[in-house]
Amino acid sequence: MKKILLLLAVVTVATAFKLTTDKAAAVTEQVNGIHVFAYSKPSTKYDILGTVKVKGIVSSEDGPHMVELLTQYAKRDHPSGEAIIVGSNFEKAEVIRFKD
Repeated sequence: MKKILLLLAVVTVATAFKLTTDKAAAVTEQVNGIHVFAYSKPSTKYDILGTVKVKGIVSSEDGPHMVELLTQYAKRDHPSGEAIIVGSNFEKAEVIRFKD
């Protein structure tokens, strides 16, 4: 009986520790129906479907406009894509689909 209580206590503490230390969890924004991960990656497993890139970059373009273009290209080139992981320069992104 003591072993069962000890095991239950260990599992409870381990679960509580995991819940309190996962401070990096976030809710993503969607652009054109595509989840956008900028400067981050999903914590769930995913498959990479391919990459998209904005060609002919003009230096005055800002991040939101670039993300808009990347999501449009992602939908066009990879219709089953659910999200993009945007590179640090906002010029290219990986298109991903979450694993079930």
